[in-house]
Amino acid sequence: MPKAIDDHSTTRRMMMAGGASLTALAMAAKAVAAPVPAGPDAELIAACEAYMRALRAYNAGDLGMPAGLSGAEEDLFCDEAYERIAALERHTETFAAQTIEGVHAEAKVAMDVAQNPDGSTSFDGGQGSEWAERVVRSLLRVRGETV
Repeated sequence: MPKAIDDHSTTRRMMMAGGASLTALAMAAKAVAAPVPAGPDAELIAACEAYMRALRAYNAGDLGMPAGLSGAEEDLFCDEAYERIAALERHTETFAAQTIEGVHAEAKVAMDVAQNPDGSTSFDGGQGSEWAERVVRSLLRVRGETV
């Protein structure tokens, strides 16, 4: 899976070629796939799920770019979509996991962002390593360790 947040500029026009709708991206960012359990990490879990759905839609080119845009308009369209996804990721950073369910939500994001287009997984840099570190720190904190 391409990593849009790591470097969105090199392939974004190619990703937009078969997009469906910008509304789909917005809905993916807001919708919750499954009921979020009540508890101290409910908002974190919802934020992680919204971020993953929006990032997957972006990486799949599911933005619905209107036909006939100039190169500069395409760039602006993609930049705005990218910024919405980056804002969703920043929103996840406003929470600290307090339960194993919250750590699990962070781990799912870590695995998602570490996926390479060839199907392999890499935590060697960029978002993959940042999310992996977040998961480790959260797990230690949840288990009572000082981090």
